Amino acid sequence: MDVRQLDESLVTRIIPNLAHSNPALVLSATKVVLKFLGSIDAASDRCRSICRKLAPPLISLMNNVPEIQYVAARNINLILMKHPQIFEREVRVFFCNFQDPLYVKLAKLELMVRLVDLTNVD
Repeated sequence: MDVRQLDESLVTRIIPNLAHSNPALVLSATKVVLKFLGSIDAASDRCRSICRKLAPPLISLMNNVPEIQYVAARNINLILMKHPQIFEREVRVFFCNFQDPLYVKLAKLELMVRLVDLTNVD
């Protein structure tokens, strides 16, 4: 078994942890998956499949208490710097709510600015 197959095997075992209810476990599993994502060919179907599985758990963290929303938004911002394709269709999730504290609104606004382009600005 070569290193690439081992990395894909580890990612396959870690992906179920993305559906956990504990936000810390979701963020830790995301960190591990992203670490191994660099060794998987970016143009492969496997890489695209993994990227599609990363977005929903992180988006679900944005429906939590404000403190967790902020931590999730900051982590999503870091992920977007290296893998912008993960959230390219998810701009709507980061719209601000009236009840959001200012620090969450600013974090969401920063994410929207990073995600918006000519194809999804409408």
